[in-house]
Amino acid sequence: MAVLSTTLVGFLILAVSFLPSPARAQSCPASVTTLCSADDQCNYALEIPTLKMTLPVNPRVKAAEKDLETLEKTFAQLRLAVLRRNINQEVLNRLNEVANNLKAVRESLDGARERNVEVLHAGQHVKQDRDTQRGLKTLEESMDQKFTGLKGMLEKLLKTCARECSSDNPVSRGPPKDCADVYKTGLRENGVYSITPNINQDSVDVYCDMKSGGGGWTVIQRRMDGSVNFTRKWADYQRGFGNLTGEFWLGLDALHEITRRQDYVLRVELEDWDKVRKFARYGAFYVADARDKYRLHIDGYSGTAGDAFRFSDQYMHDNQQFTTYDEDHDKYPSGNCGRYYKAGWWFDACLATNLNGVYYHGMYTGIRDGIFWGTWHNLTLDDLRFSFKYVDMKIRPVTF
Repeated sequence: MAVLSTTLVGFLILAVSFLPSPARAQSCPASVTTLCSADDQCNYALEIPTLKMTLPVNPRVKAAEKDLETLEKTFAQLRLAVLRRNINQEVLNRLNEVANNLKAVRESLDGARERNVEVLHAGQHVKQDRDTQRGLKTLEESMDQKFTGLKGMLEKLLKTCARECSSDNPVSRGPPKDCADVYKTGLRENGVYSITPNINQDSVDVYCDMKSGGGGWTVIQRRMDGSVNFTRKWADYQRGFGNLTGEFWLGLDALHEITRRQDYVLRVELEDWDKVRKFARYGAFYVADARDKYRLHIDGYSGTAGDAFRFSDQYMHDNQQFTTYDEDHDKYPSGNCGRYYKAGWWFDACLATNLNGVYYHGMYTGIRDGIFWGTWHNLTLDDLRFSFKYVDMKIRPVTF
């Protein structure tokens, strides 16, 4: 798996290194070896040659940041594509190393920007000669070329990976795997339908939203009246609970089975007690398996409610494992976020969102353990907390 590392003292160095692999022809920049079983599960071996880029210490910082954003988005896509194939723990660790090193690059560029500002302030009356300006221009062009090369290599790997296994084909085969497949059979009414995400397992009953935004949505969670208690044990969140025509949680096992086969979009609908309705849409959504504690992978926000899932580095729900009051996998060192906030959720340490919190009718006081979306326009009034009247979460294939 790829590892990006950086040093921004004298030179900025990015290196991509991989697990040992057999020698290959230089004409092959990347390869994906796959073995597909009868149940459409595929194991992948990803290989790519070493690439090392040495960049000058004084590139144009804005250009570098733009290219880094491209690399970060490309890596996010690669991570989702790899994790969906149930890759082993060693490769998952490599993925986490890549994420950490990309973060280090970001911090280094932030530092470079600050230093550049200081230099400009200190030397604002000093003129650079033409040779110096020409040299900086050459260095900027060199940096652009090398960033582009790395981006291209990652994109090639993504495209190759997507082509290798027929299980990635979104065309429905056999029983419907989600509500999008049900929709394609001609059924257009909202209601409960049976789907089979994994042909080796029993079918699952789900609620399908066939009206909103073109239909084909598999609803994975709904809150509407407080009739169902969401302060539940780990086992309940695994298998799901509630009433599919009312309040419910679909279940982590079903979520994994549905989202592991292709790329999905998540849409969150929220309505407060002042009848204000907003939504959040995420272009990438995937839930890992039980071995990885149903780790959440989410990215690509758009909408009107604000990006609460990826609120900040301190409150980042992306890449977090699931936690309940009896299974603590959050990053809070002094306790259990699930126990404190009375919910099962992908807590960080602890939260910027919690859609499985306590259902309060109107405002409440005390611990913020109600349904919570941290980017909402009104969160508190004096000692009062605002909650939500209605929430649902629903997913649909990106290709729908």
